[in-house]
Amino acid sequence: MESLLKSLREQYQSSDFEAVKTSLIDNKDAFDKGEFHYNLGTVYSKTGNYAVGRYHLEKAVYEGYDTAATKHNLKIVKDKLSTQDLSTSQSIDDVLLSKSISYGPDFFIFVTLIFLVVSIVLFNKKVVKRWGVAILILLSLTPITAKHFYLDNLNIAVLFNDSNVYEGPSGIFEKTGEIPKGAKVLVGKTIDGWFFIERPVEYVGWIKMNDVGILK
Repeated sequence: MESLLKSLREQYQSSDFEAVKTSLIDNKDAFDKGEFHYNLGTVYSKTGNYAVGRYHLEKAVYEGYDTAATKHNLKIVKDKLSTQDLSTSQSIDDVLLSKSISYGPDFFIFVTLIFLVVSIVLFNKKVVKRWGVAILILLSLTPITAKHFYLDNLNIAVLFNDSNVYEGPSGIFEKTGEIPKGAKVLVGKTIDGWFFIERPVEYVGWIKMNDVGILK
């Protein structure tokens, strides 16, 4: 592993980014998943492929590699892309969804525990009655329940290429718009190699599946 890291550093410092990509992919199993995607995303960004770079950096975050360096590189990539997507949509629903899916499970567990502690304190101080505490406890479980049963089942994706959006799952349908590469979207059902974009609202419609990289 030490010799591999030394080789990667030398390739990176000499700006041989294609060699770095090849080495990373060939030795993928030697790295933690999050670290692998962080490194690959950084290298793709260095070569100017910001869409694929964003995919891997976002993937690193979803894999738990949510470091300061990851956030820094992701911000640079997003600034370069300047796309309208879930994170920049004018819709409040889109913004809330984007924020929610960016948090890891630890955040939702923390929020749930805070609500539970508050419920117990209120009960001990007799601020609320027993039935009121029961309601508060049920409400306190909402964050972790929403995470497990809703957010974890969403398909979030990044577009690898500029893509046309159609009314239906085929090129024979009317084209309704275009979506730029690097955009982060919520995709739903699939039919015959096509994804349906559910959010952001500006891009609702069908796109080809091979233009999309699924994050989760």
